[in-house]
Amino acid sequence: MADWLQLDRFRINRQVKRVLNGVELEVMVSPYDVPMAVKGEYNKDSKRFVIEFQYPSERESVAEESLDHTVKMGVGKQSHRLYEISVDVHALEADSIGLKLTVPFIAKRLEEAIEKYKVPRWREGNYRLAGQVILDRQRELFAGLESQ
Repeated sequence: MADWLQLDRFRINRQVKRVLNGVELEVMVSPYDVPMAVKGEYNKDSKRFVIEFQYPSERESVAEESLDHTVKMGVGKQSHRLYEISVDVHALEADSIGLKLTVPFIAKRLEEAIEKYKVPRWREGNYRLAGQVILDRQRELFAGLESQ
């Protein structure tokens, strides 16, 4: 079982400049939507690589959303917060090169999810932060994938 990788929530939640009605603002993602920890592990039963996110509040009930036959997301039923991403690495033929192929693939899929599922505008930052966390911690998250 993989260990949770603790995240520096203040470092990953950077201010972003946005223009709203002609006014330039600096905004950040709500602290409740910034992951505190992340872990990734290969699930032998489902034959999927699963990345999970942990938040300050308790985990809520999760609905599964399929982006396609290779990627599924676990999304909070009430909050629409991203709790997990699972990838069929064998369908991607990513067994031994998982890091090089899977990370950009997941990042692209998260951007597509924002469009495809009409992620509420106030939740987009959560998905983008999740993508950034995966990029930042990719070596540690995908370390177990190479042995599958």
